Amino acid sequence: MEDKKANIIATLTILSLLLVIIAARVYLKLSKPFYLLAGVDISLILAVFCFLVIRSRYNRERKNLESRYISEGRELRIEYSFLRKVAGVPTKFKLEDLEEATDGFRVQIGKGGSGSVFKGVLKDGSQVAVKRIEGEEKGEREFRSEVAAIASVQHKNLVRLYGYSSVNRYRFLVYEYIPNSSLDVWIFPGKRRLGGCLTWDQRYQVAIDVAKALSYLHNDCRSKILHLDVKPENILLDEDYRAVVTDFGLSKLVARDESRVVTEIRGTCGYLAPEWLLEHGISEKSDVYSYGIVLLEMIGGRRSITRVENKRTKKKKLEYFPRIVNQKMRERRVMEIVDQRLIEAKEVGDEGQVMKLTLPSYSLRVLLLHSIACHPTMSLSGAAAVGSSRNLKRAVEFGKTHVVRPKGKHQATIVWLHGLGDNGSSWSQILETLPLPNIKWICPTAPSQPISLFGGFPSTAWFDVVDLTENGPDDVEGLDVAAAHVANLLANEPADIKLGVGGFSMGAGTSLYSATCFALGKYGNGNPYPINLSAVIGLSGWLPCAKALTGKLEEEQIKNRAASLPILVCHGKGDDVVPFKFGEKSSQALLSHGFKKTTFKAYGALGHYTIPQETEDVCAWLTSTLGLEEMLALFLSSSSSYLTLSRSVTLHLSRRTTLSSLTMSTNLRTHAYAGNPLKSKTPKSTDTFSPSSAFESLKALIPQIPNHPAPSPDFKVLPFSKGRPLVFSSGGGDASTTTPIWHLGWISLSDCKGMLASRGVDLDENSLVYLGPKVEEDLVCWAVDVSEEEDGVVSGLESRKLCFVELRTLMVAADWVDQRAMDELAIAGHARALLEWHNVSRFCGSCGSANVPKEAGRRKQCSNKACGKRVYPRVDPVVIMLVIDRENDRALLSRQSRYVPRMWSCLAGFIEPGESLEEAVRRETWEETGIEVGDVVYHSSQPWPVGPSSMPCQLMLGFFAFANTLDINVDKEELEDAQWHSREDVKKALAFAEYRKAQRTAASKIEQICKGVEKSKSLTTDFNVESGELAPMFIPGPFAIAHHLISTWVWSLTHKVLNPLPLRYYLCYSPPRSEPTMATSFFRRLARSAPIAAFPAALRSQIKSGHGTFRFSAGAIAALSGGFSCYYLTSGNNLAYLDQAKEETGLKTALNPDKWLEFKLQDTATVSHNTKLFRFSFDPSANLGLHVASCLLTRAPLGYNAEGKTKYVVRPYTPISDPEAKGYFDLLIKVYPDGKMSQHFASLKPGDVLEVKGPIEKFKYSPNMKKHIGMIAGGSGITPMLQVIDTIVKNPEDNTKITLLYANVSPDDILLKQKLDALQANHPNLKVFYTVDNPTKNWKGGVGYVSKDMALKGLPLPADDTLILVCGPPGMMEHVSGGKAPDWSQGEVKGILKELGFTEQMVFKF
Repeated sequence: MEDKKANIIATLTILSLLLVIIAARVYLKLSKPFYLLAGVDISLILAVFCFLVIRSRYNRERKNLESRYISEGRELRIEYSFLRKVAGVPTKFKLEDLEEATDGFRVQIGKGGSGSVFKGVLKDGSQVAVKRIEGEEKGEREFRSEVAAIASVQHKNLVRLYGYSSVNRYRFLVYEYIPNSSLDVWIFPGKRRLGGCLTWDQRYQVAIDVAKALSYLHNDCRSKILHLDVKPENILLDEDYRAVVTDFGLSKLVARDESRVVTEIRGTCGYLAPEWLLEHGISEKSDVYSYGIVLLEMIGGRRSITRVENKRTKKKKLEYFPRIVNQKMRERRVMEIVDQRLIEAKEVGDEGQVMKLTLPSYSLRVLLLHSIACHPTMSLSGAAAVGSSRNLKRAVEFGKTHVVRPKGKHQATIVWLHGLGDNGSSWSQILETLPLPNIKWICPTAPSQPISLFGGFPSTAWFDVVDLTENGPDDVEGLDVAAAHVANLLANEPADIKLGVGGFSMGAGTSLYSATCFALGKYGNGNPYPINLSAVIGLSGWLPCAKALTGKLEEEQIKNRAASLPILVCHGKGDDVVPFKFGEKSSQALLSHGFKKTTFKAYGALGHYTIPQETEDVCAWLTSTLGLEEMLALFLSSSSSYLTLSRSVTLHLSRRTTLSSLTMSTNLRTHAYAGNPLKSKTPKSTDTFSPSSAFESLKALIPQIPNHPAPSPDFKVLPFSKGRPLVFSSGGGDASTTTPIWHLGWISLSDCKGMLASRGVDLDENSLVYLGPKVEEDLVCWAVDVSEEEDGVVSGLESRKLCFVELRTLMVAADWVDQRAMDELAIAGHARALLEWHNVSRFCGSCGSANVPKEAGRRKQCSNKACGKRVYPRVDPVVIMLVIDRENDRALLSRQSRYVPRMWSCLAGFIEPGESLEEAVRRETWEETGIEVGDVVYHSSQPWPVGPSSMPCQLMLGFFAFANTLDINVDKEELEDAQWHSREDVKKALAFAEYRKAQRTAASKIEQICKGVEKSKSLTTDFNVESGELAPMFIPGPFAIAHHLISTWVWSLTHKVLNPLPLRYYLCYSPPRSEPTMATSFFRRLARSAPIAAFPAALRSQIKSGHGTFRFSAGAIAALSGGFSCYYLTSGNNLAYLDQAKEETGLKTALNPDKWLEFKLQDTATVSHNTKLFRFSFDPSANLGLHVASCLLTRAPLGYNAEGKTKYVVRPYTPISDPEAKGYFDLLIKVYPDGKMSQHFASLKPGDVLEVKGPIEKFKYSPNMKKHIGMIAGGSGITPMLQVIDTIVKNPEDNTKITLLYANVSPDDILLKQKLDALQANHPNLKVFYTVDNPTKNWKGGVGYVSKDMALKGLPLPADDTLILVCGPPGMMEHVSGGKAPDWSQGEVKGILKELGFTEQMVFKF
């Protein structure tokens, strides 16, 4: 059409030009203009002609191309249609075609939860099953899911989708027709109308087909497909009774890199995996669980959940078939679970034939191992492994290892082993949530290997299990491989980190096996075990190779290792996988073989998976066993700007805190000489082991020695000579690389009598001192002093070579991670202190008469009856202080002349009469170094029985002391030198190897002493050569409290101290109410009560912070003082309290209400997920000028306006810091995503400045202005309330009662809760009530918006002497009290307060 128009136009144009030429010839003749016009016209005619020729040629070529493209397109469409059909791509059918194929949907062959299925025949004769999706929302979702899932898969065991149809609300899926219906009608009695059931071989083949189909969906598709509804009704059988999986209506497409997805619960009751309910997300293993249920149903020919009738009561109850299967399997009554129709048809002959069906056997186990993520994956190799033999080669390739890094200081590393069929990832997710920030968790994945218990079916496992019975064979080779893998993972950990291993189920078995390897010092194959374990945990597991331990733990060194290893075994009484008796017997076996620190915990309601109660016990046990401790700095002095710490305040590990930046870890091992396991008293004096009963038994036994009968309890004696206990050494040797181990030389009463008789002394009951009993050994321990005995090797005592060794040498030789050694050291220290006390208390201090022992040597009494004074053993306290500088980066260490070269330690001193501990620390530091100390904080204590004979025992009290001055002036009579040492220098001095070498050297020295080779009993000369390359300095070893003080500072107290105090410490600080001195209180009262108005100002002008010179005459002051003394003594609390800040005049003010000033940001701290504290600094010599309760205006630039001037956003904020604070103020800011000012705050960094103007007084408070003040705050509306609260509680004369009702969205949104709780605990006149909109599970406060009932219960009733303060978001204000008036005046009282009867005079709105 376009071509015709173009040709007509061109022709008309040519004719028009010819007419122009003719007309020109007629009118212009043959003139020059004619020729010019004719030339132009002819040119145009030629141009038009050329255009027509070119266009004609172009059109011809275009038509040829179009013809060719149409032909090729037709061929492509034919080929594409052919390929779609070959590839099985579904076709979109018309609704009319489906109605015709199904004859109007007349023949229904099935019905499910989401639709009905009809039989039909397509035009080409193909039989199809047409599924009609029913239900609007649910049907649309399932329709899209099923089309997406089935259209992307092609497998012979998956139903084929021919096509689909979607017209308006009608949706259809067209499947291939499977003739033999679904599996359920062939395996459940009563469902098959034509009779008969599937044979055993057919069921076996169905299991294989379904496994292949699921394996294809999980592993071989581009996107992993989860079926999520595997059940017999969705498994169809073709004409050959081969399985075809259908009904993808609930399927879920999952990306390859996703291990778990969280979705709403889908599927059919009875086939749902437990992880649906545990909110941990689902994976392909959820299909495997459902598949296991189907296999059970195929074996038993019954539903997994059935309702049965009790023949006696006629009541029906639900019966769970998998539980029955588990019970029958344990009882070895396998044939009772098999479908009786198969047995009657002789399809199954014996148990062996059933056990060979490995997939059903596997399904039994997979059902039972139903902890989170514990089901094995369904791989094609797994399906192919059905029927494979045990001869398959063991796989030793371990899976991926997952590591959970410590959130705090790294103190311990634990390898955690998963259960059968699981992997390391699932447990790493659980361990990451535990409140153990100092532990690094390593979670390896076991190799995949055939499991005999599963008939050779492969699964991730640490070793092979043939049978879960006591007599089952042990896979020692597999256990060694697993234990070696654990050891390799721990081998690269730092030397000062404690190591442990734990596990669940089979992993627990591997962990307990590792414990036996540690004790034996070797694996089962004889190779040495290289790791020093500090803790072992087994949850719901058992001890493999328990019987093989008999007779292997007899050597002394092996016994010591076994006795020193803490083990925790937990088991549930409801465990139906690893029965409870296995865990109980395993713990008994460990105890009987010398693992004395085995703890067994039983749980009544616990099955084969972890519950919170169990994990809480594990956390508490690890915290105690490994010495983990969380420490928080809560003690602050209101007059100090230095960091102080309180070790007495600890955080419970299962409690969350927003002050994570404050949490500091301290690895405090047991102090030397502390933790004596012997108790000096028993609950009852008549007890056999009590001092009095034991003493009477001793008196009766001594005359009969050596022919006395074996007593019960038995008696053992520890001899001392000149303060040195008797010891012997074991292990080691000339060719041995093992460090020798010392032991206390306990001897019998007969040997003790002989030892005393050798020097002409008779043994009597007063020679011995009672130490305490060992009840589990039926033993009472005593000590005796044989100091007249010559030093040297003591012979004649059994076959042991014993010698008296200096207690300090034993202390250095003790392995501080060996609990046995620490226990014996504590016993020796306790005994030495008692004997030394006996030596120095031989005579009465009152009359000079001799003292005689009483109560088995536990006390003494003057033999002079007229005096009769009692004397008890007491200790002499000594303060040990580590002085820290104000920046917290240097510590003061000293040297004494008696120290060995290179050793530096803390300062020390005695406490003088009438002196507190803190005063002693300050005095001793000043006397010895000339340094003034401010704050003093207690750390820990340690008994120290190694002083001179004049002091039988000292109690070392460790403190941190914070220096006010830094210049050192050493008292040379006390110290040789004292110096400030940096943290890094001290850290280098704490070399672990140095102390280990010292310990080995001392242990070897003791062995030489016992052999009679070494004569020296002291180790004071050995410290200088303990390391091949000497460090410039070293610190006393872990046996000294100084070491603990110094290491705590080096590794834990690393927070930099700011001046003024760091902002984050304010969050948890509640200053106690300080009482004014009498003089200060008098002048305050005097200033406020004087009738002469000019007098207070005149008096205040003369007083500068308590100092100054009075210019009044002495007589005037005397007269005034006398005149007002009576008034002071008789006046009550009605006199006003005058803040010290108001007594001071002449201070410049930091704020200006008329001018914007810049304040520098000093520090920030996070309060909650969307709230921060900002500390801004100013000149400390200035006064902030803030009144209660006042706000500040802040502003931030927002760009420029049309005139080029800076635009600002201005917002008011109320500081929450003390108005008297010097040099800083704090703002609490909630950061909103769209808040311009709050976003500006969030962008500020320390050093940036903020423009501030103010203050603007909102509410003028005066002490005792009201009897009771109620407060309602929401969110950051707490800030003005906190100003008022702080002002009231700081004033001891302000008796105002305060009640705060604080509303927030959730518990995490409650701002400054720690501070409010601390204020409430310290001040009885303050009560705080919390309410939240979205409570957590453990929330114990109010729930919901502020209501009338809450106000009635928490606030004062309307009265003239009550006042309600309200501050919060606009919605809350309107609901509670009504908002302010448009002119920002208080406005009318509305809402809840109006309903309760409060008037405008009783309510103030911020």
